[in-house]
Amino acid sequence: MTSSNAPTVLSHSYIDEYIGNRLEGTAIAFIILETAFVVLRQWSRRLQKAPLGWDDVLIIPAYLFCLSECICGILDVRHGSVGHHIDAVKETAPENIEYWGRISLIAIPVLYAPAVTFPKLVILAIYLRIFVDKPSRIVCYIVAIITILACVVNIPLSIWQCSPPAFTWDKTIEGGYCAVNIQSHIRWGSFPNIVTDLVILIVPLPVIWRLHTSSRIKAGLTITFLVGSRPCCIYTPLR
Repeated sequence: MTSSNAPTVLSHSYIDEYIGNRLEGTAIAFIILETAFVVLRQWSRRLQKAPLGWDDVLIIPAYLFCLSECICGILDVRHGSVGHHIDAVKETAPENIEYWGRISLIAIPVLYAPAVTFPKLVILAIYLRIFVDKPSRIVCYIVAIITILACVVNIPLSIWQCSPPAFTWDKTIEGGYCAVNIQSHIRWGSFPNIVTDLVILIVPLPVIWRLHTSSRIKAGLTITFLVGSRPCCIYTPLR
């Protein structure tokens, strides 16, 4: 939901400005892609008759939480007027502000924490199945612990950052207050995710470069890991 210096009297063109289709289209695209990749992966594992691993277990909640994020984005567009100027929504459909607040400021941040955590744990579980050298395994365990702790801390902070929760989006509520600076929470709450993302990208590279194979194969494996190590989750902080 966009907010800008709106004119005193809102024009029809200003009220009609809309970009919510971008978020909805992106969410639908990710729903299709994530579903296709998960199904193909499970099918491939079945064809190979591969033994069940932690990555096979963790990929289910990873998929469901990422799917939930996408669905929340679509609901926010269709029922929370996301994509319109907030000034226009307040004038034409003020009842949608509460829906937007519940989805964008509480549901999406709460779901975002596990939606980021589980895909990373899937990747780390795959690393632990592949890598046998002790340093790489230790790094994987450390990253897993940091990722889980960040998730555990961010969920309650997202739910109870303001009291009552409705004060998060409605600052006119008497007696309401925020114990947490919302902008600082957004900024620093994502910091561990950025760091662990970078580590997950870097961890397999030394192992690949030490392989006794051609430079072409090493380059191909490097690109594969760099692309495949990026957890795919949508988070749109509509604050």
